[in-house]
Amino acid sequence: MSKLICTSGPNNGDEWEVPFGTTIIGRQQGNGVVLHDPKASRQHAVIKFEEDKYVIEDLGSSNGTYVFGKKITRAIITPDTTIQIGNSTLVFTRKSIHGGGVQHMDAVGEDLLLKHKSKQAVMEEILSDIQQTKGQQGKKRGFFRRLFKSKRAGTPRLQKRDI
Repeated sequence: MSKLICTSGPNNGDEWEVPFGTTIIGRQQGNGVVLHDPKASRQHAVIKFEEDKYVIEDLGSSNGTYVFGKKITRAIITPDTTIQIGNSTLVFTRKSIHGGGVQHMDAVGEDLLLKHKSKQAVMEEILSDIQQTKGQQGKKRGFFRRLFKSKRAGTPRLQKRDI
């Protein structure tokens, strides 16, 4: 799951999940991302997942939305994109500041969409994640094992329902 992490401003250290669909950012309660920043508008910007990518749009805010320091009305964002809203700096990322661990099924599916990797590359990445989880609790490893089924011994295959 993608996240927004506040790295400076009144919400410093806060993080929010950014699901597929739309996430509104601003001061108004009920937004997906509520900023306690007086320079942010009530509904300042929106992040949308459209056509296999995340896009941020300014919603006509008074102080503007900045991506990598440049004022935007609309921009594509990818992991590690820096967004400035008022006095708040947000980083769009795939990582959590509250701990690591294996990505869950939504994140794996999102990776497939965002990276457009070949099946072989995806399989290698998932197998690498399985190797990294050895010795950890088996709960997460079970997901990866279910993701594959063997056509013949030693040859893992992604199941069509998981792609």
